Amino acid sequence: MDKENRCEYGKIEFEQKDKLVFNEARICFLNIFGIPNYSKTEPLVRLDFLPLDQKEYLSKEQIINALNKSQIKFNEYHRNENNQNRYDFFIEDKQLEKWVKSIPSISNNNVPISVKAIEFTLSILKDLRIVLFYVNILLQDTTPDDLILIQQYYSTHKKEVVEKIYTSLSGYKYREEKIYFTILSEVLNVNLKNQTPLELIEHYPKEFYGMLTNDEGWRQVPQKWAMERIKSYWGTRTYLLFLALGRRTIILKFGHTEEYKRSVEYETRFKNLVYRTDSIPMVDISPSNLAGTPFEYSSINNFILREMNNQVDLYFIKDVKVNFALLYKFWRNRDIINSKLEKLLDVNEGIELECLKNYIKEAMNIPYEYNKLKEKLPLIESTFITRTKLYTDRFLYGFSIFNLVLALYNVYRSVFFN
Repeated sequence: MDKENRCEYGKIEFEQKDKLVFNEARICFLNIFGIPNYSKTEPLVRLDFLPLDQKEYLSKEQIINALNKSQIKFNEYHRNENNQNRYDFFIEDKQLEKWVKSIPSISNNNVPISVKAIEFTLSILKDLRIVLFYVNILLQDTTPDDLILIQQYYSTHKKEVVEKIYTSLSGYKYREEKIYFTILSEVLNVNLKNQTPLELIEHYPKEFYGMLTNDEGWRQVPQKWAMERIKSYWGTRTYLLFLALGRRTIILKFGHTEEYKRSVEYETRFKNLVYRTDSIPMVDISPSNLAGTPFEYSSINNFILREMNNQVDLYFIKDVKVNFALLYKFWRNRDIINSKLEKLLDVNEGIELECLKNYIKEAMNIPYEYNKLKEKLPLIESTFITRTKLYTDRFLYGFSIFNLVLALYNVYRSVFFN
């Protein structure tokens, strides 16, 4: 099958049935923010996305010292991807665990949600000066209503979770607008037997619409509208399916099924024969191992583009008195910046993974943010050229006045002193 056809998203038909309960589900909040590359005493005269020299990269010692100073308990660990530009830590925080376990369940008389496990992980991308703070919650016997409530509860109160990490690493007071977050919900097991992920969303379009749009009023949504919003999906296995819209991604991954177990066994044998080894790990897309996955990849790119758009508006478009040194620095690095922008949309993977990345990127509106920024960048260069001409004209005008004054002075001397 050619690449274009393999990338097509499915179109499904729907039918409503019994109440849906998730025997096991995960919800993951990925919080992203940047660490400024300037001291508190300096004016904000640089943009976060301007090219960095290696001496500006974050060091592991900087991160560890900042965590220790704020008395944040952590354990360092290494991911299988062996990324030299990344530092990874498990965060231990009993107070945060208590906060998560206090979230109420609307499906169970407002008692706290049924939490099976909690995991906090911190990843630092040293070359980008970007922080990824994961809050992973494993739930049991939960419902779509509870997952919607957890999303809204976290969105409303996330300062209580993120503030300490943000202030310790950035060195600044908490700023809501500086923290971008995305949400991954993973359905692992359901109360219905012999249901594939595709069949499940066919039978429960309104529930998945509610989870995907964070809409607690999903019961009152017209069936036709719910179907329209979730009609596109991605999946290459009968036990695996992705739904994505905006900052939310839902994965239905039925690892409890016999079909999944047979598939893993066969694919493992297959890869062992190809690579002549018996230690080929299967890809794990669970929240505890999201490094380098399409979800993380797209979330980071979306954060970068949104920040760049905001900073361009703040420093170059809304600020008519923009610092000329900053303008010059952008103009000098414009080719590198444009090249980095192009790479944000590049995908160099196998066909299926490339399709998944494209699906999530489009769902997160990354092409839109990219095009919006690309339209602004020529305005910056135009502003630089205009300001340069203005300064040149002023200099020439001043130089002319200086020469005129000097000439008059020489005339004065020749008349009165000779």
